[in-house]
Amino acid sequence: MTTTILLLVAPLAGAPLEVSDDPAIFSWVADLGGADIGKQFAARDALVKAGPKAKSAVPLLIKQLGDKNAQRHAIEVLGAIGPSAKDAVPALIAQLPNEDGIGYAAEDIAVAITAIDGPKPEATRALVLTSAKGGEIMVLHSDTLHQHPAEVVQHVIALCGDKDARVRARAATALGELKRNPDRKEVTLFDKAGTKATKGIPAALDKLLTDESAEVRLSACLAISRTEERPEKVIPVAVAVALDDKNERLLDHIRAPEIFRPVPKQAAAALVPLFGHKSDRVRRWAVDTLAHLPVREQMEGALQARVAHTRLGAALVLGSHRFDDGNPTPALKAALADPEFAVRFAATKGVYRYVYKSDPDLIRAVPILIEGLQQKEEQVQIDACQILASLGPPTKDAAPALKKLIEYRMQRVSFEAALALVAVDPKDAKDALPALVESLKSSQNSSARWAAKALGDLGADAKLALPELVRKFDANDAHLRVAAADAVIRIDPTQAPKAIEVITELLKDRKNLRSGVHEYSLKALVRIGAPAKAAMPALAQVLTDNDALFRGDVALAMITIDAKNATAAYDWVRKILDDSVPDRDDVREQLPALGKLAEPLVPDLIAQLKSENDHNRQYAIETLGAVGPGAKDALPELKKLVKADPEISNRKCAAEAVKKIEKK
Repeated sequence: MTTTILLLVAPLAGAPLEVSDDPAIFSWVADLGGADIGKQFAARDALVKAGPKAKSAVPLLIKQLGDKNAQRHAIEVLGAIGPSAKDAVPALIAQLPNEDGIGYAAEDIAVAITAIDGPKPEATRALVLTSAKGGEIMVLHSDTLHQHPAEVVQHVIALCGDKDARVRARAATALGELKRNPDRKEVTLFDKAGTKATKGIPAALDKLLTDESAEVRLSACLAISRTEERPEKVIPVAVAVALDDKNERLLDHIRAPEIFRPVPKQAAAALVPLFGHKSDRVRRWAVDTLAHLPVREQMEGALQARVAHTRLGAALVLGSHRFDDGNPTPALKAALADPEFAVRFAATKGVYRYVYKSDPDLIRAVPILIEGLQQKEEQVQIDACQILASLGPPTKDAAPALKKLIEYRMQRVSFEAALALVAVDPKDAKDALPALVESLKSSQNSSARWAAKALGDLGADAKLALPELVRKFDANDAHLRVAAADAVIRIDPTQAPKAIEVITELLKDRKNLRSGVHEYSLKALVRIGAPAKAAMPALAQVLTDNDALFRGDVALAMITIDAKNATAAYDWVRKILDDSVPDRDDVREQLPALGKLAEPLVPDLIAQLKSENDHNRQYAIETLGAVGPGAKDALPELKKLVKADPEISNRKCAAEAVKKIEKK
């Protein structure tokens, strides 16, 4: 048997081989490349355990580096052998990847080389060039860096002069990460490497600021902003990269806000002048970059500038949904009176993002939105329509302008105007019908769904749309089928049975158990109310399905539709109240909306009044109050809470509940 194994692993003629005294070594080496996976791993474990004792197998292991089956095991075993496997280092280096990709193979080789002969520049280069899961540079996750930081950091510094621009850029990025502390540990990799190893970083990065590659320059900017105390010098370099149209995609990869975050005021001073740049791309880049920085004071100052484009850029920054530096609302409200429409409109959009829809200043801005409807730019028209639609009836003054815009040649604009008209003045929105019906025929399911909803809001005035809505009962998109069925019921209740059948079939379809289709279907059935009783068996089926989402909502829907036959639903709610079922759908929070329908739950709600959870007591109090006189059995406990609940808000709520229950 031993002879056979030796023959199998024997070297080629003329290649001398040191023979081990232990035949098992050669048996294990042979198994590394065999077809039996179990034997492969067992052999690897045995050889790793043998460590330096397996040094006579090094020549064979070197050969196995070329065998895909044995390669990874051979690498690990060579590392376990350690310094005695020094002859394998050139072969291991030859296995290192020379292009970007997933770097776990490079890590295995680097760890083995380091165990044999210390960290090598070639291994560090491969780790810089490759990536870990999630796209981060592999060297930052490598054991070689964490165990030998001084040597590896010096390798990375040297790689800033590599002939390959990709390597230079990634080396710069890696250096910039050395001071980061994601785990909030006291000692960073920068500190571990020591002053002697890191002293060359500033000079290496400074040199890269003039590199021929824009990616390298921008990577160096980011690294400097993370490693140096005064990184203002990177601002002109980063701005110059941004001004070149060839670098547009690069700016998506290396985000300027990260570069400028340590110096936001100086960045604002450099970028505000770009608000007036001839290139729309550059203007948008400047606005987007500043919107991610703490520059509220600087932008509020720019909002007072004489030049209109500066005020516009400032309004766009302050009104961005990304902006997070205090409350810019007062400054934006003041800008609603700006002499330039573009500034007023940008300020209006900003105010809309920050305040409640009922805010008086926002309602007073309706003339600005109407002015937006009259602009030539289609995106401005669409934005104005969408804000008006969101604000609803208080913006009814916009109806005439919306009716005019519905006739616009662009279907998207006409459609948005139609949606807005229905939202602001549903009683006089017949002009929206043609555009909505046309959009209902659209191949874009999202547009068709919105059209169906708007047609349902019109009620009986949308009877002309019924044939097209009924055709959508067979649409491929489940959401569209629900929307169409819901709309048909609201337009013509006599067609409710067929529409409810459509919704019921969707509820039965297990493909929809864990999708928003169920939620939308439930809302439609609740809106329909008692006429939706035909759906009760399907709802009961979903309630017992452990794979279904929104089961709490299903229970509430059943109670709302047919309380007398909703015993299973009441029992489900009781399970939530006694914590035997997790309240994933926030059922407690929704119980007050049941009103008197929650009366069968009164004993369970009384028990909840003793809960240690403040919110559980709150929802129980509110629900009992909503039940009214039917919850009189709860009065003793409620009156105790009026005086003694730990939460002041719960005491007030309990007092209100007592009044509602005792009301005659």
